[in-house]
Amino acid sequence: MALSATINQPISSTPPWQVLVVCTGNLCRSPMTEYLAVAALRANLGTEVHSVTVSSAGTHARNGMPMHRHAAAVLAERGINPAGFAARRLDGTMVSDACLVLCAGREHRSFVVAMAPKAVRRTFTLREFARLTAGIASTGIPAHTGQANPCPAETIRADGVRTCGDALVAHAADHRGRLRPEHPTDDDIADPIGASIEAFRSCAEQISAALAQPLALLTRAVQMNT
Repeated sequence: MALSATINQPISSTPPWQVLVVCTGNLCRSPMTEYLAVAALRANLGTEVHSVTVSSAGTHARNGMPMHRHAAAVLAERGINPAGFAARRLDGTMVSDACLVLCAGREHRSFVVAMAPKAVRRTFTLREFARLTAGIASTGIPAHTGQANPCPAETIRADGVRTCGDALVAHAADHRGRLRPEHPTDDDIADPIGASIEAFRSCAEQISAALAQPLALLTRAVQMNT
């Protein structure tokens, strides 16, 4: 079987920090996000890559469908092997298991929260999460919800990426009502399906830009742990 985007993990007593990416058909935006995130994590986390898993699903996906050909082509242009992908329809278990749910658009975020209301504080659009975590420095990750002081280095070293990831989610949730986008649509990534490959390239650029800061912070947490 071809390389899967979900990062394989060795047997460990500590479960991985799980990220779930959601769009509509699980054909374009969410698989590109999944594979781009995994490629960055594999490049930066080294032997600690098993600390995170990334998977994707679609609110109205047809199970087993292949990735859109333009999405696959754009990933290949970036040196990422998209073979072996199969679309999945979102279900409640996927949401319950996820530590962070990143959605392509606000409609997907609403769908997830309606399906699993308890997931509201860990469900964001991808661009929303990037915006809400943009002001955090690597040395100033909050320890938990409601605490303004930086997370102690020894705490980060103890749990690595899980501590950092959970802290990022808590920070984003606490600031969601305070930091609003200039326009609501600024938190969405438009669906490129039906458009040219250039639209898919532009979509991938938006995704990469949104992933950059959160993934950098996760990487920093692991570096402090090694």
